[in-house]
Parts: sequence; C-alpha cells; structure tokens
Amino acid sequence: MNVKHNIKNKILYYFNNSLDKGTFYIIIWLTLALTFIVAIASIILIISNTSQGLSFFENLILLAGKTLEYEQSDTNSFIYEFVNFAIFLTGLFVSATLIGAITTGLSNKLESIRQSKSLIIEEKHTIILGWSNHVISIVNELILANESEAKCVIVILGRMPKSEMLAIIQDNCQMSKKVKVICREGDRRFKRDLEQLSLDTAKSIIINQYSHETKDVSKSLLAILNRSTRKKGKFHIVTSVSQKEDAKLCKVIGGDEVEIIEPGDFLARLEAQTTRQPGLPIIYEDFFNFDGDEIYFKAEKSLFGKTFGECVSSYNSTSIIGISTNNEVLLNPSFDRIYKKGEELIGIAEDDSTFIYDKVIQKKQILKNIHKKQNKTLPEKFLFLGYNHNTDKILKNLGDYVPNGSVCNLYSNVKSLKKTKKFKKLTVNYFYIESINRKFLEELKFNNINNVTIQSTFDETEDNDFDEIDTQTLSILINLRDLRKHKKGNFKIVCELFDTNNHDLIQNDEVDDFILSEKIISSVLAQIAENKKLAYVFRELFVPEGSEIYLKPITNYMNVTKNINFYEIVESAKLKKEIAIGYRLERYSKISLNKVNNKLANFGVVLNPYKNDYVDFSEEDSLIVLSEN
Repeated sequence: MNVKHNIKNKILYYFNNSLDKGTFYIIIWLTLALTFIVAIASIILIISNTSQGLSFFENLILLAGKTLEYEQSDTNSFIYEFVNFAIFLTGLFVSATLIGAITTGLSNKLESIRQSKSLIIEEKHTIILGWSNHVISIVNELILANESEAKCVIVILGRMPKSEMLAIIQDNCQMSKKVKVICREGDRRFKRDLEQLSLDTAKSIIINQYSHETKDVSKSLLAILNRSTRKKGKFHIVTSVSQKEDAKLCKVIGGDEVEIIEPGDFLARLEAQTTRQPGLPIIYEDFFNFDGDEIYFKAEKSLFGKTFGECVSSYNSTSIIGISTNNEVLLNPSFDRIYKKGEELIGIAEDDSTFIYDKVIQKKQILKNIHKKQNKTLPEKFLFLGYNHNTDKILKNLGDYVPNGSVCNLYSNVKSLKKTKKFKKLTVNYFYIESINRKFLEELKFNNINNVTIQSTFDETEDNDFDEIDTQTLSILINLRDLRKHKKGNFKIVCELFDTNNHDLIQNDEVDDFILSEKIISSVLAQIAENKKLAYVFRELFVPEGSEIYLKPITNYMNVTKNINFYEIVESAKLKKEIAIGYRLERYSKISLNKVNNKLANFGVVLNPYKNDYVDFSEEDSLIVLSEN
C-alpha cells in the first residue's frame, strides 16, 4: 500500500533527519536561514528606494556585516532603520544559537571521546572482566602486590559508564602515582568489546564474579580463546564458578589456560578448618592478601641433591613448606625426599628478595629443650545455627578433621532434614526451630560448646534478598557476642555474609571470630592472577588428604621454662614430620598489631619468624605447623 505524504511533512522529515546528524548540519541550516533573511531585507531596501544606490549583492554584504553590530545610519528612512535593527536582532539570535550548537557539539564530541572504545596500548597489565562490588577488593590486592613494581596497570571492562567506574575506584582504592586504572564500557561475552583491551599482551585476566547473578564465564572464555587473531602462547586466566557443572564446562573450554576457584567448595573447606581452630582465621587472611608474608617459589641451585629436611633447616628468614615440580605441588613431603634440578622450593617470606639461602649450620647439640609430649585429643562439640545448600559440604569437611566422637547440634527452619546424620568422625543432630531469635539463644546451653557456626539460610532455587539474609545473620552474631560477653560461654564464632560492606561493618578485634564473605574469594583470585602456581598450593591446603595448617600446644614440642631458639622448635617439629611456620602468643591475642622480635604479631600470631630469634613462650601458647593431622 502506497501512502502519499504532503510536501510539508516531507520537508519536516528531512529537516529533522539532517539535524540528527550533528552540529555541522545545524550550522549549515543557521547559515542558510541567515542568508535568506538578509536577502529578503536587501530586496525590501531596493524596492523601497532606501538602498542608497547599492546593488542587491552590495546590500547583501552590508546587511550581513550588521548582523554582528548595530550602528545607526545617517539616513532618516524609517524602513532602512527598521530593516537595520531587524537584521541586528536576527544576527543576535543566530549567533547565540550557533554558539550553543557549537558548544553542545564540542561537549558531546569530547564526552564521546572520553567514553570511547579505543584500543588500549599496554603490556603486562592485569585485566578484570565484569564489574561488581568485588572489584574494589581485587584492585586493592593487585595494588599491594605490585608495590615494588615501577608501574601497575589495571584494565576493567564493565557494563556501566567508564566515568562511573573510575569514580568508584578512585574513592575506594589505595591509588598512587604509579597505579594506572583504565576502564572501558562493554560486555565481556562479545569479542568486539574484548578486542579493545589488548588481551594478548596482558599479564593475567580475571573473570570477575557477578554478585548472585547467573554466571556467564563459559561464554567469556569462548570470546577470549576463540578469536582468530589471538596469540599463539597461552593465556593466564583466573575465575570463580559457583556450580560444579559450569566449572567442568569452563575447564573443558579453557584447559590449562584457566584456573577455576569454586567458591562453595573453597569456603566450605575453609570454614571447616577455621571452625575448630582459634587463631587460624588470621593466618589464612595473611596468606590470602599481599599485606604481610606471602608464598613464593624459588629454585636454589646450591641445595640440589639435598634432602627436603636439609632445605627446611637452611633458611633463616624463610619458612620452606614444600616443593613445586612441573604442575604439581608437594606440601610437607617426606624429609628424606631429594630436592632435584628443575624443581622449586616453596617458601613463606616477607618478599622475594628475602627468600635467601642462609646456609644455616645444623648443630644438633643445641637441641636440648625438645619435648615429645603429645596431648590427647578429646571429642569436640559444635553448634550450627541455620542451614543452606552448602552446610552439608562444611559438615563433611569438618568430619574429616575432628577427633572421633565429636558432635554437632544443628538448628534450622528446614523441616525436611533427618534427625541424625553421620559424617565420618562427626555425628550431627538436626533440630527444627521456626526462628533463631534472642529468646531462643538465651535458652540454649553453651556448656562445652567449642564453636558456633552461623549459616545464612536461603534457597538457591529462588530469588533471595541477600541484604535481608545478611541482616538476619548479623542479628544472630551480635546477640551471640553479647551472650558470650556476659559469660554464657567461651565459644568462638564463624559466620558467612554475602555483602562485603556488611563484612566491614561487623569485623572487630574478636580475631577468633571469623567472618566469611566473597571478599576472600576476591583476594584469592588476585593472588592466583599474580602467580598461577598458588592455585595448586591453595588446593593442597584445603583437602583432607595431605597436610594442612594446625595450631598445636607449644608444650607438645618444647620445654618452655626459658627462652627458646626457633631453630630448635623447627627441628623438634621435624621429628613429628611437621614443619613449624610460626607461633601464637596468648598474651598478645587481644592486641591487633605489635612487634615481637622484629616481626609483626597480628593478635599474637607471628608467621615466618626468624630461626635465630629466641622466644619467651608460656604453656598457653601455640605452635603453627604444617601437618597431616
């Protein structure tokens, strides 16, 4: 069907289209309008015989000049003065419109350039794909990791204006002159948006977790890896994936180019370990961030052919914890194992520059304070408040670590749970409670309860208000701390929160209370982005098989009647097939930061002490060891 449009509508349509094309066309139309008005005025002057003998074009030029300046003429002609003044007013209007159009056009152009998707020309930069509140934690960790570098470049791709992202980063991150943060707006699933980031020259790529949204990591991996122009070498990609099936798919797509953290499993293992060991949270927080002693890898040629036990005793300022070979990590291997060429030692050190072979001479005659006492492990009692899809994972992991006969009482509003369930060495008794409120908590008996774990209750198959869930968790935590303060028990608390901001709200000097949040996952991602091998170390630390970190009574190792050289403690731990990596002094357990033997003690925890230091221990203190049990 053909529709006929009148000339007026057609003119308006084409006029509007030309205006949409930008400032240049607005200037053209204004120029044409001004020329038309001046031409009409010139014709009027000629017809009225007030043109002073000038031709049409001469009048045209003269009147055009008057658009910028009004000047009264010598003539007494009313028509001439009226035309003169009208032309001046028209000039004012056109000039104002023209200036506004040029200003707006220039402003839009500058904003367009500022929000542009121009190619980023950088090398050895770290790319973060996806914007969420976790970005702040990741950026801060990356800045700390690169403190000793001349330049730190971080590129962020997010689905929001880059000016907004930059403003948030500048307000919340520890920026300095050598830190450069570049933001681009775009979708990480689309190749055209990824092309601007210089993926092939990047040091590492972090695919950031979106808060409680459907993950699209597999599509992002395909967009990165399946580009026709991609580099021949391998990428170093790090990401977190919540679902096991998704994690398997991502591993199929990315192969050895991607390291995947499964937050549910990772946090479940971490929660199981920290639930039963006071002081362990501060140790892991130290491992998961760059502010303090860190894990390094180094090949020491001078020790090739030596036993691992000899390597452990050969460093004063570094705690050797294992050996790295190819893509395998061995934590606390046999002390008789030979350290070979092509392998690296894994050590805890203040910096890679302090990872130094000290040629410590083993003097067995100084080992005179060794104790071989072993405290008997007694069954432990736990209390769990709340239940979610991850709780059974935590209980399963807890069952691998606890002494035989340990018991856990679990209260939740989930009616479908069995009354009793066995997790290896742990028996769990389930109880139904409609609401975990102050009245219920006051009626609970906390006698002999070692640890209380708060589980955020939610259904992963439904849409959840995670802020409301965090509010409920915080309410339970605050009430528990208040009850403990009034001597209702001597338990430690572990709880999980979803929002990092809520984590910061409630964290305080109760170091033995561990607040789990996705902030930990962000720190781990940043660590692995800086060093891929750390992924293997973290996996080994959080599986029941092999060695984990334990805090054990110092009296199991040494006679504490006088100051003890830490080298002696290391040798005593070796007799038990353990590696001593630090200690906790109970007298400093309520003090956030202080110095002990030139090492920073965080709530009494000293990691990687100098082996030639002497320490004044008491019977309440603990030794931090890497051990199989």
